Amino acid sequence: TGNFVIGQEYHFDVSAAVVAGQEVTFVIDSDGAQSGGDAAFASSENGNTAIRPTLVVNLEDAAPQGLSVEVTGTAQDLGAGSSYSNQDLAGGVAYSPDGTSATLTGNAWKRYDLGYTLTADTVLAFDLSVADAGEFIAIGFDGDNNHANGISAFQLAGSHTWNGLNQSQRNGSGSYLIRVGDHFTGAVTHLVLAADDDSDSSADVTFTNLRVYEEALPQGLSVEVGGTAQGLGAGTSYSDQDLAGGVAYSPDGTSATVTGNAWKRYELGYTLTADTVLAFDLNVVDGGELLTIGFDNDNSHTNGVSMFQLSGSDTWNGLNQSQRNGSGSYQIRVGDFFTGAVTHLVIGADDDANSSSNATFTNLRVYEEAASQGLSVEVAGTAQDLGAGTSYADQDLAGGVAYASGGTSATLTGNAWKRYDLGYTLTADTVLEFDLNVVDGGEIIAIGFDTDNEFRNGISAFQLSGSDTWSSANQSQRNGSGSYQIRVGDFFTGAMTHLVLAADDDADSSVNVTFTNLKVYESSPGLSVEVGGTAQDLGAGTSYADQDVAGGATYTSGGTSATLTGNAWKRYDLGYTLTADTVLEFDLNVVDGGEIIAIGFDTDNEFRNGISAFQLSGSDTWSSANQSQRNGSGSYQIRVGDYFTGAVTHLVLA
Repeated sequence: TGNFVIGQEYHFDVSAAVVAGQEVTFVIDSDGAQSGGDAAFASSENGNTAIRPTLVVNLEDAAPQGLSVEVTGTAQDLGAGSSYSNQDLAGGVAYSPDGTSATLTGNAWKRYDLGYTLTADTVLAFDLSVADAGEFIAIGFDGDNNHANGISAFQLAGSHTWNGLNQSQRNGSGSYLIRVGDHFTGAVTHLVLAADDDSDSSADVTFTNLRVYEEALPQGLSVEVGGTAQGLGAGTSYSDQDLAGGVAYSPDGTSATVTGNAWKRYELGYTLTADTVLAFDLNVVDGGELLTIGFDNDNSHTNGVSMFQLSGSDTWNGLNQSQRNGSGSYQIRVGDFFTGAVTHLVIGADDDANSSSNATFTNLRVYEEAASQGLSVEVAGTAQDLGAGTSYADQDLAGGVAYASGGTSATLTGNAWKRYDLGYTLTADTVLEFDLNVVDGGEIIAIGFDTDNEFRNGISAFQLSGSDTWSSANQSQRNGSGSYQIRVGDFFTGAMTHLVLAADDDADSSVNVTFTNLKVYESSPGLSVEVGGTAQDLGAGTSYADQDVAGGATYTSGGTSATLTGNAWKRYDLGYTLTADTVLEFDLNVVDGGEIIAIGFDTDNEFRNGISAFQLSGSDTWSSANQSQRNGSGSYQIRVGDYFTGAVTHLVLA
């Protein structure tokens, strides 16, 4: 900045004067002269009148020169690496802008300086994406530049098997958390990445978010008690039943895999009350003769235990049988069966015949939760307790309703119809959302709204399942079990006084259905797009060109999902300037690709005069669209600026 003499030549060296993101302003003359090969900036003004045009230079950080690895919590730049052994024969490695991602292609082996001592607790974590596995993909450590004299490495993928590599992690694409110390220990000098493909050098693999750190294995089972994690240790043998196999714990202790013929008890002083809940996830590979969990206050299974059988070929009458459901998520109201002081948690996998039991307990929790007295519904984002409800019309004849999970779950059985006070005005934008699990659909399963206690004079309801057809209910949502997001305003509007749940079964009163996570809210139908990190509602869009001929677009999940059907082309107001750095990201699910599936940008309502678009799928080839992204269903991250730049006014979906 300052006063400059017209005609004087000025040179600016800004390489060390600014940082990325700063703006550098040049004040220059108007004659457009050039001197010494340095370009000046011309003006269209006449004469020598001084002008002050500005040149704004946006500086960006230089692309990293190599791999960034988080070592014990701190990012370290390991540089571009060097060739490893005599194997780095073709292709190479490319790094992401921040260095956290390295893509090896061809037949490339790289090593990076990393002085580290592998211990029994060393963990190597990363994400792996394999486009072409070649002959083998590997990662590991070494102390020299020779793979032939021993390398502490793991094969991750590939058509060949190299016996010099550990094969325990050969899982292809995915997220890895390798306990290196279970396989290798000692001082190493280098991290090694390998993508070997001697046959045609077509390997293509990306390592992302590499981390090396220390994490000691837990000494046993971790259980959340009253909201706080407690380490219960490795446990001890229970009664005289702990005969074979044992228990293996996950790194954080939240998972316990019981194998063979193993029974374990863990010290847990707790008083079971009427409100005590035991929750966990269970995966049964082999249920053996009996699989059980529960509580006891001594070391004998024969003098009374507070335990539940979960699986198994045998039935032990000493165990409660109400929870015998095998694999799944459990939330047992222990207080409905047992109360009183206990000293131990017990897990048993009994299999006297052949000791082949194999089951994993995960995320064990013990806590107090009063049984819900009624239904909880989220209304306009706020949970409302609607109470236990009352009988609806003259239809509530048998069975009833049970509430769980703080009232967010309601199970209707028998032949039950319930209504709940809910003063709400249904508008064109009202949405009713819930999950439905139908065990027995009976004759009618329905949900809806009403203004009195009589359905015969009209009810704003939807039939969801059942052997009969209820003529008073809308039939558009008859889909059985699943997740529902019903735009009620497309069918009914007006002031309502009650929410109604119906499970009708006059024939044998055997209906069994659960409504979960009920929500009522307003949501305008339209597309929500995250622009520069901020969600923008682009509305329902308008027809694009003369191509929007049939079908249409429906929006769900708060507008973050748009489903186009038929022969629909939509455009959405989106004023944006595409630059060399613009990225368009989305997920695509193609059920029927039709002739053309495309996405892009335009400045008017006509594609024939040019459109900045990409064809993604379809039987035809749209010559107006870029074809580089024609990959069908999947996750997309398109660097639009590599193909199109400039100001646009609309987003287009076709």
